[in-house]
Order: sequence, then structure tokens, then C-alpha cells
Amino acid sequence: MVSDLDDETILKLIREGNVKISFFLGEKTIDKSIQINNFLKRLGLPEHLEGYKLLSEILRICLEDESYLYNMKNKLYKELSIKFNKNYKNIEKCIRYSITICWDNMDYNDRDNLFGYSINYNKDKPTTKQFIYTVTNYLKNNLINIDLREFNRYT
Repeated sequence: MVSDLDDETILKLIREGNVKISFFLGEKTIDKSIQINNFLKRLGLPEHLEGYKLLSEILRICLEDESYLYNMKNKLYKELSIKFNKNYKNIEKCIRYSITICWDNMDYNDRDNLFGYSINYNKDKPTTKQFIYTVTNYLKNNLINIDLREFNRYT
């Protein structure tokens, strides 16, 4: 049971990736990976695409460490290529294809809320970097973030 562990042990398990944490706030369970996946589905991205898994992982990584947003090819794609055992060019191709599908399926209101007037909807779709950066910013501002130091308040 999580409440039997001290804070240092919980932090160590989280850093090692050996535990998945959900926090209870009243009756709401908050799990970032579930919220990211639900958001991608709402944008019209089908789950069966390889790019869905990649985008989900990219958004999770970028929410944890924003430095990945500024060095995608050398840092982010290399990490994903190791994790998913793919060439970084294949990763980029899967992501671009997923963004195209997502852009075609996306509701106009969601497009407007996310991208505003930065893109001409009739001609352009966002670049990979624009899409990832914009969605990461949106999620960062709209996900409920709970600092682990406040963990004891909710257990």
C-alpha cells in the first residue's frame, strides 16, 4: 500500500519508473497519461496508429521536461528511437502522418482553440514542432498538476 511508504521511497520508485501514480482528489482520479490519451482521441487521432503511441509518449516527456521541446531531433527522437527500437526518421514519419490524420479529423472549434490564427486552415497544417509545442503548452496549462510534496494531503 502506498500510504505505508515514506516520501523518499515513493520518489525513488517514481524516478525509476516502477510505479504508476494516480492521485485522488475527492472523486476525481488524475493520471496524466490517461488525460493525454483522452486529449489525443478528442483531437481525432485513432489509437491504432503508431504515431498515437509516439505522440502520447512525446507529450508525456515534454510535460515533464520542456528542454525536449527545443532539441527534438537530437534529444527527443533519439530517446524515442531507443525506447521503441525504430530509426528516428521512421519516428518522424509516423508522427507527421498522425498529425495529418489528426488535423483532418480535428473539430474546427478545437483547431481554433489550440492554434488560433497562427495557421491558415484551408492550406496548411502545423509542422511537427508547432503541433507538439502547441499541444504540450495546452496540456501544461489545462492538466491538473500536483506536486509530490503535497502527496500526503491526498492519502
